Amino acid sequence: MINLDTLFSDLLFSLANLTWFQLLDLVLVTVVYYILLNLLRRSRATVLLRGTLFVVAFFFIITVFLPLPTFDYLIQIALIVILIAIPIIFQPELRFLLEELGRTIGSFTLQGATGESTLSSLVRAVGNLAERQIGALIVLEGEDDLQAVRETGVSVGAKVTSELLQSIFYDGTPLHDGAMIIRGERVVAAGCVLPVSNRQLYAGTRRLGTRHRAAVGLTETSDALVLVVSEETGEISIAHQGRLESDVDQTTLREQVYQYYRPPEGARQASLSLSRLWERFADWWRASTRPASNGALSNSAMLLLATLLALATWMFVIQQTNPIVEQRIENVPLRVEEAGPNLQMMSELPDTVTVVAKATDRIIPTLGPSSFRARVDLSTLDVGLHRLEVDVETEARPVQIVSVSPAQVDVQLAGIITSSVPVRVIALGEETLSPALAMTGLPQSEPAEVQITGAEPLVSSVDHARADISIGEASGSFQRLRPLTLVDENGSPVSGPAISPEQVQVTVDIVRRADARDVGVRVVTEGDLPAGYRLSGLSVTPSEVTLIGPEEQLGQLAAAISTFPVNITTAVDDLRIQAPLDLPPGIEALNSVGEPVRSVLVHVDVEPRMANWLRQRAVVIQGEHPLSLEISPTEVNVFLNGPVPTLEEIDASPRLLQVVINAAELEDLQPGESVEIAPEVIHPEGIRVQLEPDLVTVTAR
Repeated sequence: MINLDTLFSDLLFSLANLTWFQLLDLVLVTVVYYILLNLLRRSRATVLLRGTLFVVAFFFIITVFLPLPTFDYLIQIALIVILIAIPIIFQPELRFLLEELGRTIGSFTLQGATGESTLSSLVRAVGNLAERQIGALIVLEGEDDLQAVRETGVSVGAKVTSELLQSIFYDGTPLHDGAMIIRGERVVAAGCVLPVSNRQLYAGTRRLGTRHRAAVGLTETSDALVLVVSEETGEISIAHQGRLESDVDQTTLREQVYQYYRPPEGARQASLSLSRLWERFADWWRASTRPASNGALSNSAMLLLATLLALATWMFVIQQTNPIVEQRIENVPLRVEEAGPNLQMMSELPDTVTVVAKATDRIIPTLGPSSFRARVDLSTLDVGLHRLEVDVETEARPVQIVSVSPAQVDVQLAGIITSSVPVRVIALGEETLSPALAMTGLPQSEPAEVQITGAEPLVSSVDHARADISIGEASGSFQRLRPLTLVDENGSPVSGPAISPEQVQVTVDIVRRADARDVGVRVVTEGDLPAGYRLSGLSVTPSEVTLIGPEEQLGQLAAAISTFPVNITTAVDDLRIQAPLDLPPGIEALNSVGEPVRSVLVHVDVEPRMANWLRQRAVVIQGEHPLSLEISPTEVNVFLNGPVPTLEEIDASPRLLQVVINAAELEDLQPGESVEIAPEVIHPEGIRVQLEPDLVTVTAR
């Protein structure tokens, strides 16, 4: 099913992007269709044309409004068949068109010089026949040879005279029913049979007969001028170039006959004249566009139909050669034209938009986000809420913007004001400040107030400017430059307004307490580690405490406070133990957060001592072997590196260290053969070993 909206939209897009060459192409196609339709209208194919148009319209309505894919496919196949059948169906009309074109292009010198007396005799004879209502059919031969027509009659060869012409057409003579052919000043044949036109001819409401149709039929295939006298009414008619002019008076008859025999001087030349070609075409055009009296379509309707057919053909060719498609282009940057002075945008606008563009298939691959310019103009707006269209432009041609997402954005504009707000300093980490220290008063800032400038709603929501400063690691009074953050009355940050100055000088006063003193913690150990082990580390948590007590007593203490002794005589691994502090009477210990401390966690790190030992071991064959095997050397040196306790275990239990050879590795050994092989050492984990020699020789017996 064809989408009618899409079809109409594609047509408008193509027309809106017409180039001069495309316009010329469309006009020429329209002219061709108009000419063809007029030719068909004046032929027997008129009824066929109506039927064809009805069928096409019927199929078009079905394919547009109904989802019938199989039927649509058949219609497409039928279009190809119709294109092939058109030359066959309209063969007579196409033949006539080509013949007319050939006559127009091939016209050289027109009729030869004809005497004045001959022309006068011809006009006088026709006038007399008309007065007496004697039917006559007179052919004035032009450049086209009428040999085939002359052969259908009787050869005469007499000079043209008024009496001869009247006597031939007088009722009762043998030649009065046929046509007379005149070439130059002589009557060359009479009683000739002319080809009859297929068109129905009318004079007013009266239908014309065979004589008039024969006159028109001959002029459709030659450049002859045919004079017709009706025996019913006595009217004179003139046929030329496929058109019939009825009820001609004597004066008009004389002028047209004289003009036929006496063309302008330029037309006498034996070369093709562009002006003559144009005159011939203009004559044919006037004849084809003359309103038809037989009920056929009007000229306006024919022109409209030709235009519609041309548009349909043009769109069909475009869709086949360079179809119109739609493409979705994302991430097109959105540029915002700044608002006027003293205004600020409060809304958050998207950074990019999505554009659906319509273009030809050849243009689509070249389109990208950079091919489009999307913008929102705020320069002419005032304070308030505005809904604006997103304007998208492109320099690519031919391209049409189908839609934009989002198509509209809401913009809130506010006036810019300036205000003063106080600075509030927030001390962070006070809970981690040493208990021996105390902060006196509140931190102070310089300056105590700052100026903020921004949108009126934002500035009005600001309660104060906040400066954060950390005092947890402080050991005394200090000053710092700190940045400012604007906050509302709930403590939530407010972004947007500018701050002046952006930083303030913060002063914090911290003093040491007279009854407090910071000291380190020293671990006291007793005893020795077991043999083969050593102390690799000793630490305590917390490593420092604050002692609280009389000032005089604190002054007598050393720089560190000791723990009660920690026994390490049985430590063979890392030891974690709570050791009480050896505090003097009246002295209290506090940790960094001010909590009382009576013991500390002691970390005793113990690790074995490392040693290098040398031992000898015999090389042993593991498993059964059918042959007798000799090993050389039978013993090897084993160099050991590892913890002393593990090495002592090896000496206490020699089976923990063995040097072996797997018998399965020697299964291919034949009697008398020898092989060198690296023995495998079996040893406890954590020991590194090395053999000397690292290879032994095994001989089979």
